[in-house]
Amino acid sequence: MEQGPGAGNVVDAFPDTPVRPARARTVIEEIMSRLAEGTAPEVEWTGEELVPDLPRETVLLLSAGLDGRAPWLSRTEQVPPRHVAKASLELGLPPREICRMLARRGFAPPASVPPTVAADDPDLLHDHQLDLPLRAGVPFDYDHLFESASGVRANLERLGEYGITVPLKVPETWTDLDEELLGPLGYLSWYGVRTDQAMPFAHVITASRHLHIDPEHIVARLATYGISTSCPTLPEGLSFTAALDLLNIGHEFEQLSADDRVGLQGLFERSRDRGAPMRQTYAWLKALGINVVDPVEAVRAALPLIPRADP
Repeated sequence: MEQGPGAGNVVDAFPDTPVRPARARTVIEEIMSRLAEGTAPEVEWTGEELVPDLPRETVLLLSAGLDGRAPWLSRTEQVPPRHVAKASLELGLPPREICRMLARRGFAPPASVPPTVAADDPDLLHDHQLDLPLRAGVPFDYDHLFESASGVRANLERLGEYGITVPLKVPETWTDLDEELLGPLGYLSWYGVRTDQAMPFAHVITASRHLHIDPEHIVARLATYGISTSCPTLPEGLSFTAALDLLNIGHEFEQLSADDRVGLQGLFERSRDRGAPMRQTYAWLKALGINVVDPVEAVRAALPLIPRADP
């Protein structure tokens, strides 16, 4: 039978072997394709919508609690090193493989991780004071470094492997003074001092009294650690004994420290006891590294709250 014009096209359109339509992309494949092309929309993912398309270990990895449930990691901020360490232990994979998995899914892993994870790494990488994971460039309490049995040097080195660095540099060889300033039973308190803060001179005074050495000697040694102090020496007009009295909180061996705050009433009482103007007492406490309310700002804030007679 003679075929008319265009008949060949009809035959070709229906071959003997059926043509299967191309498989539609899954949601995750579409997102990964767009991420690769740089055309993915700037929106935060919810996690649940992708769970059916992901392997179980990936679902666990992308959940903040490593339990496969919300809350989920965020693409808008770097994944904290603690999550990588916990995931490595939980999934039995090297931390650098964990980072590669995160990067493939469009997340930002830490810039640096060690080749292997130790069992106590997750605890070291957690800020117990704020109950948050440590992050590179985010301050945390120095006291955290002294709590672990590994010692401050080992803790500093381990944090460095995760890209977390602080100003504190521990000397290679310790003197007796170093033991007192850096040791777990030393007289210098690091409690309440965050890694972006100077060591309060109030802490130096307390250590100086116990060690029977000049506070300036402690300041000089701290400088070799890379640690500055809130002031280099006793504030003008304040003797060593007067400073101890000013810092006293009711007991001979208890003084104000970095985690204390002196309010307006406390400032007034200390000014009265010292026979000094309130502004002077405020300046002394600030120089000593104590968190104290500014009396001028406190009064200014209180003025609108004072009842006034109707005009």
